[in-house]
Amino acid sequence: MGLPATPYSSAEPLKQSRKSVAVIDQIPAPEIIMAYRGVLDFYVHRGQAIVRAWPRPPSAPRVPAVTAAASTFGAIAHRLSSTAPLVQQMLARAYAGSEWTWRDAATSGQYGHAIELTP
Repeated sequence: MGLPATPYSSAEPLKQSRKSVAVIDQIPAPEIIMAYRGVLDFYVHRGQAIVRAWPRPPSAPRVPAVTAAASTFGAIAHRLSSTAPLVQQMLARAYAGSEWTWRDAATSGQYGHAIELTP
């Protein structure tokens, strides 16, 4: 099963980098987008239709410290989803008007860092 030909052969490459990106005239029909799912990513950036190669996972293995930090953060995020609504409301009120959300405060607290509020 091959991929269908696209009528957008006049695509101009934007730059050479790890990701192949091209400007296209218009976003193709949904059938074409679905046929290229997992291979190409179609989107609009600042009014211009763009197509790029589907993101690939990192090729190098992650450092053990990064893997440990990701699993710790994932566990914290999972626990935050079961935080009692009353606690969520209390933290939301406490951090209203600041740049921090209740999730920021709770996550920072789990790492042992307090976020101080300045009046």
